[in-house]
Amino acid sequence: HGTPHIFFDDFSDPNVITMWESTLKAGNWVVGAKPVATFVYNGLNNIQWGFRDFGSVAPGCGINGDTAYCAFSASQIAGGQLESTPSVYLAVVNTRSGASSISRVNNDPFGNSKHHFFAWATAKKSGAVYVGWYDDRNDPFNTKVEYFVGKSIDGGKTFPKQMAVNDIPFNPCVGFPGCGFFGDYTQLVTGPDGVVHAAWSDTRDGASMQLFTQPVTW
Repeated sequence: HGTPHIFFDDFSDPNVITMWESTLKAGNWVVGAKPVATFVYNGLNNIQWGFRDFGSVAPGCGINGDTAYCAFSASQIAGGQLESTPSVYLAVVNTRSGASSISRVNNDPFGNSKHHFFAWATAKKSGAVYVGWYDDRNDPFNTKVEYFVGKSIDGGKTFPKQMAVNDIPFNPCVGFPGCGFFGDYTQLVTGPDGVVHAAWSDTRDGASMQLFTQPVTW
């Protein structure tokens, strides 16, 4: 409807992170009465990597009509179980009422010590919701990642179809001296033609960090 919405994290409480929605109303930004998500993030804690990963808690959002979809990584959702390594979650937010629900996106076993990070969400006009993220579930040594995309046809409640869209797993530490930095953000957007476009950082050449993109047509 032409109304801007911003989603942001608040770190005022040292024990939890809260995600909020702010909406532009009559020229003023108005923050919702309650957070859309409350969660804990304990870091990737992967001895194979050393890059900054705290950007994983930032919401990567898309919107369709009056519903916003914000993907982020968390070790625990308020009221839920604590996981050994972060999973990707999706906050589904009614931008008119502020009501929200949270769903786990990656469908590998809970607490399996795999890492899921730097997520982004988008939605089609048809109602299909897509989330993209880095994932090391297919590497027994938890070193190489793939860029995964998951698709939901029930409004973001479940993502039964998810797979790597890049064709070569890669070690994120290769592309930056000392492994101090790796991307920080990916992006997933829906084009006017209805095709979902993914963009991510990739170090498959073994020497540098490059940008790759891939249309997701399923």
